[in-house]
Amino acid sequence: MHTPHDEKIARLFRSLSHPRRVMLFRILLETPDGELSYSRLIAESGLRPSSLSHHLREMTRCGLVASRRKGVNVLFFLTPQALSRATEHVNMLCTPQDAPHRRAA
Repeated sequence: MHTPHDEKIARLFRSLSHPRRVMLFRILLETPDGELSYSRLIAESGLRPSSLSHHLREMTRCGLVASRRKGVNVLFFLTPQALSRATEHVNMLCTPQDAPHRRAA
């Protein structure tokens, strides 16, 4: 039976299940300042504004991305909590905790 925690992690992974969101994740991860304005994200990603808004909304909904206002700009950044949770859960999924009970493929 799955737990509410499992559901949160599934939402996080669903958020990264689209290639454009993976691209946005990579762009935000690789930016030296750690945050980019909406207009810079449009320029860097090549996405239409409506498409970018949709993908950022999905990434924000699961807690992967957050934003803050700076003057007239809205800056987007990856949340450290989401990054550490994602890393922790990928490691858990990839580490055989019940290895002796698994059947050989």
